[in-house]
Amino acid sequence: MPGIGVTVDGTRYEDEVDACLPLSQYLRERKSGGIPVDCPTAECGACLVLVDGVAVKSCLMLAVQTDGCTVTTVDGLADDATAHSLQKAFRRHVRRCTRCRPGLVVAAVELLRGCSSPSEQEIHEGLSGVRCPCGSDADIVRAVCEAADAVQDADTQLPETRVVG
Repeated sequence: MPGIGVTVDGTRYEDEVDACLPLSQYLRERKSGGIPVDCPTAECGACLVLVDGVAVKSCLMLAVQTDGCTVTTVDGLADDATAHSLQKAFRRHVRRCTRCRPGLVVAAVELLRGCSSPSEQEIHEGLSGVRCPCGSDADIVRAVCEAADAVQDADTQLPETRVVG
């Protein structure tokens, strides 16, 4: 089995992994409760994580591909025990979306990096890679708008990311 050394949310892991082990499964087994069970089609986007600052669907990436990388899950977006403004807004407004919330938050980070004050249409487009079956569209838009306002008010810098996959 190949060995990997990967930093996940600030903690370094050295493990031997099966060459075919998806990153999402590795993260669930090793660390994160923020990675939902894989969907059968890799279309939902709920498992988005940042790998060296790039948002990827962790169900489509192999754990061995992260050797030497830094992985940030939704849990790792917190800064000095203060939840990222998106996490706060999602907790406040989007209560039904517990399975898809991690991917939505990571996708929203990407959206706000490129557009600090997105319109409703831009929010829908920016989060279109994460399928949310919960019917919380209006709540999601409200949460992203609130987070955008909070980021602008605090002049907070969001993590450098770009979405792929």
